[in-house]
Amino acid sequence: MRRSGWGAADERLAPLTVAWNVLLDRPALSGHAVALRDPLSTDGTLKFATSLGGRLLVGTGYAALRGRACESAAEIAEAELDGFVAAVNRCVPTLDATRRDVLRVYSGVMPAVAAGSSVPRARNLVCEPGPRGLFTVSGTKFTTARSTARRTLAAVRRSGAIRRSTVAEQEYPPCHATAVDGLFGNEWTTRDLEARRPALTRIIEREAVEHLDDLVLRRTTLGDQPARALTAARALCALDERWRRDADREVARLAARLDWRHAAWSMNRGQGLSTAARSA
Repeated sequence: MRRSGWGAADERLAPLTVAWNVLLDRPALSGHAVALRDPLSTDGTLKFATSLGGRLLVGTGYAALRGRACESAAEIAEAELDGFVAAVNRCVPTLDATRRDVLRVYSGVMPAVAAGSSVPRARNLVCEPGPRGLFTVSGTKFTTARSTARRTLAAVRRSGAIRRSTVAEQEYPPCHATAVDGLFGNEWTTRDLEARRPALTRIIEREAVEHLDDLVLRRTTLGDQPARALTAARALCALDERWRRDADREVARLAARLDWRHAAWSMNRGQGLSTAARSA
């Protein structure tokens, strides 16, 4: 999924669609991924539900970008959120989720099959039309970039565009080698951060982490607990010299991205406490 921040989209070159997944403050349905079918769906499209930090992650929703800037992906996902949650409730009638239960929305843009379409194009597409030696790679996600790069290099070798290197191929670690390093439970503390400091440092060094919010929201599950993430923000800045020198800006950047999630989280917790008090 392409990250926001690319400016206006030229759909003559790359038709795009908005895609999003939603993290709900509900227990996971299972320890495994589960396929969900909306009984009102007419095209047979399935949604998935899986566990993320013990909470329920559901996806994927799609909507046409229609020539708007990529930065508008979050706004489009927000506008479609009520309908998406309603569809999830139809898939799982006992869930009874509302917008207040939304902890986080992961949104971005993906290649579409045509301009104005909400249907995503096949991921990790490697094409070689046009001039000899020109290869086009589209639809790549961060988590599958390495495997796609291998497929692309294999296609280049098969084409004969370049001669195969005589150097022995290097054995690379699996693509998911550091995935577990970024998983934190719901009750993580600063002690956990200190204990896993080497792992977090590896993520920063190897996974193209530029800003603090990249680490908290896109490379780990720390952001799934926004109040804790904001409290630990300055301690996390100590992991990188760039962040340490500009800690105020990095913390402010993270706070801006966590703001509405923190509000939703606090609202939901407050509602839960009020319900408990009334029950008592």
